[in-house]
Amino acid sequence: NPNVASVAMFHFTSPTCGAAVITSTANSTNIQVKMPMTVTNSNPLIQGTANTHYYSTETLNFLFTDPSGFNELQKDALQFAVYPNPASQKVNIALDLLEPSNLEISVLNYLGQVVKQKNYKAQFGKNEIEIDLTTIKSGIYFVTVKSGSNVATKKLVVE
Repeated sequence: NPNVASVAMFHFTSPTCGAAVITSTANSTNIQVKMPMTVTNSNPLIQGTANTHYYSTETLNFLFTDPSGFNELQKDALQFAVYPNPASQKVNIALDLLEPSNLEISVLNYLGQVVKQKNYKAQFGKNEIEIDLTTIKSGIYFVTVKSGSNVATKKLVVE
């Protein structure tokens, strides 16, 4: 637009507003976000002057070619429950295993320091492990369960 050719300020607005549309398909590495945007004929925007704003939307494509992280629903992923949460004196770790396994259960503080650790020989099927919390101060912690190459972490609140 010749009205804003050399002095334009271009910006996207928040995708949480009603005009944003996010589309993706299951197991897709491509995500499209249709974002509201504005172009203003003043850079920087000067209050008290006549500014013209042009409104539109623009589609941004995000392609993830080398996804990192983990899939929580992965077939062999380690899944467990932590209860009660919040806890005070003790917490239970419940998990259902497809085969016997040696578990390493760690309670970490918010700095990632291990404040309690327990090794446990788990059996096939349902397992419930009790962790004593009487020596742990109130706060937010993370419970990490390791079984072979599988690792899972959940948040724990100690009162």
